[in-house]
Amino acid sequence: ALTRFLKHCEKLRARGDGDDAPALADSEDAVRLMTAHKSKGLEFPVVFGAMLSRRYNVRSMTAPLTAHRELGLGCLYCDPTLRSRRKTLPQLAIAERVHREESAEELRVLYVLLTRARDRLELVGSIREYEKTQLRWRAMLETPGAATSHLDVIMPALENAPEGLCSVEVHRAADYLNLSRDDAEADDLLD
Repeated sequence: ALTRFLKHCEKLRARGDGDDAPALADSEDAVRLMTAHKSKGLEFPVVFGAMLSRRYNVRSMTAPLTAHRELGLGCLYCDPTLRSRRKTLPQLAIAERVHREESAEELRVLYVLLTRARDRLELVGSIREYEKTQLRWRAMLETPGAATSHLDVIMPALENAPEGLCSVEVHRAADYLNLSRDDAEADDLLD
């Protein structure tokens, strides 16, 4: 599939079929795909937010030496007698601060996404084990900082939403696709 796509791109390039899309005026009736960052300050009649269950991109704080612009440096403590390494208090403080800063940035991105729609907002995410995840979301009502995705922020908040304000639809992937591996259509989708 990737090889065919790349060959198709080469043919387009050879023919001179543009790499550039025509510029659209703001008033033109068109579908626009963009990140939440790029949509800041804009408003659209309908907005789709996809992949809300994608885990936040959290920097790993397992390096032996970590740094923060305000907190300074933190390094692992190496105990030669026990032949072990442990995180030090400065390293733990840096990891906690970085986690809080990255979570705050993710919440800002979510805010931008949630405030772009004028008429309708459609949010899509996928999870495994819905019932188990629902229990985790209920527990998150008390610990909102434990969220690891935008869906983890949104779904617990819906527990307290006024009736009729919004609706949640849950679909099993197998029912939604209604395909078996033997179907020719499934092969086309996978190709």
